[in-house]
Amino acid sequence: MKRRGIISLFAAAVITATTGSLYSCKDYDDEMYTELSGQLIDQNTSLNDAINAQKDALEQLKGELQASKQECQDKLNALKLELDKYLTKEEANQKF
Repeated sequence: MKRRGIISLFAAAVITATTGSLYSCKDYDDEMYTELSGQLIDQNTSLNDAINAQKDALEQLKGELQASKQECQDKLNALKLELDKYLTKEEANQKF
């Protein structure tokens, strides 16, 4: 009888310890999930901010390049008008 009582107490202790361990692991997993989820949200926000900053910088550069392109086109057109004032080789050969 005494032996059976000790075995019963031992079994109850093992079951209690196992249940406590499993429950505490679940809490730990939930805490880890919450912590990692928060970190991912923070990183996502930081990455979105960096992407938006790069996008804005690229838009600004695009505008500057378009302005430079227009300036070059205007200079080219002015040079073409200036060159039209001169005779071509064929025109010079015909006149002289």
